[in-house]
Amino acid sequence: MTQPNKTQKNGYQNSPFLTHGLNRAGLFAVALLAGCLMSGTTLANEQIARDQQCFKCHAIDSKKKAPSFRTIAQRSDASEIKDVVRNGITSLFGQEKMPANRRISESDLNALTQWILAQ
Repeated sequence: MTQPNKTQKNGYQNSPFLTHGLNRAGLFAVALLAGCLMSGTTLANEQIARDQQCFKCHAIDSKKKAPSFRTIAQRSDASEIKDVVRNGITSLFGQEKMPANRRISESDLNALTQWILAQ
């Protein structure tokens, strides 16, 4: 078994983080905070879907009246999703399949699209 050299501390290599006052607990706290912030963004974007009534027909990972968000993410790109949300989908006979949503703000549309693609 090799002996730790002088640059190791508690089995970990000294890193710029450890030598500049951020210990492992501090790094853990930073990682935890980043995860919480990302999770909050995810929840906020899901809330946009709820506010826009998307969950009446869609579910995250199972088919309801319409394809799941996961299926949409696998089959579509961002521009297709935005186009369908903005303009809706109609059948050949003019019957509405998905209503157009022209009132959603551009920022909410972008956030909703990114949330759908992340499913």
